[in-house]
Amino acid sequence: MYRSAKGVEQDLKKALANFKRGCHLKDGASCVSLGYMYEVGMNVKQNGEQALNLYKKGCYLKRGSGCHNVAVMYYTG
Repeated sequence: MYRSAKGVEQDLKKALANFKRGCHLKDGASCVSLGYMYEVGMNVKQNGEQALNLYKKGCYLKRGSGCHNVAVMYYTG
């Protein structure tokens, strides 16, 4: 919501905090979204290794997009 500004003003700081909390609470979608923020450097320093680890956690938590993103990162190097 805060990342894409749907219904609220965009606030990447809040988005980052919410995704971190959600991922810590084992929400796979939050882990994948947080991974994306690290992959592209959205309000954080770009970090592919951190993104990959978060995608893996999302995959482990049964979020298909996390598994997909892991595969894409391995495929593209």
